[in-house]
Amino acid sequence: MNENSRESRSETPVGGSANPQPNTVTGSSATVVVADEKPLSLLTTAGILHHAGMRCMCARTADAVMRACGMPRPPSADTILTEVEEIASEVAEAVEPLRVDKPNPGVVAANNTAIKPGNVDLLVWDVGGNPMLALQTLEQIRERFPELPAVLLAESKWAGLEKKTEQLSAATRCLFKPIDPSALIAVCEPLLWMPALQSVHRLRGSRPNRPGWVTL
Repeated sequence: MNENSRESRSETPVGGSANPQPNTVTGSSATVVVADEKPLSLLTTAGILHHAGMRCMCARTADAVMRACGMPRPPSADTILTEVEEIASEVAEAVEPLRVDKPNPGVVAANNTAIKPGNVDLLVWDVGGNPMLALQTLEQIRERFPELPAVLLAESKWAGLEKKTEQLSAATRCLFKPIDPSALIAVCEPLLWMPALQSVHRLRGSRPNRPGWVTL
């Protein structure tokens, strides 16, 4: 037996890899809930993420966001639809998002059994004029899915919003407008594998000392 064959045998542990890697989510397999009350900017944001290989579910209300994330719909909640909802079909088809705030033939609703609760990997929310509603809804969702990461998009007048996210249970990033598409992707992609890294970190017997941070 030559030296090369001995080396190749010694490098392969019995029973497979000695250090199995966690199942991480990549942009090509990620499911992202995109929230924005304005339909055109909603499709724009979803289009950017879709171009990066992410599967997008679009929501225009806090109720729709919760349903997309697998949360039960409150009995008194009612999603308000407007004429603005009717966006040019060619634009919608180009982006191919899933609509969860309105029945859509051929598209499975987020609260249907075909889409299992908890299968969302990331929430991207344009907070519009009500950032506190986004934060409150995010806290409710994280009571059930504590590791769900989020990206909040906001106008510059809401500067300081990032301070309010520091105490949240999972990684939350803020981007202030105007937002460059490449910057949005650069922020979203690391958040897709962060929960898996945190899980491995906890299995080693320690916890991150700051929300969204992992000590390696």
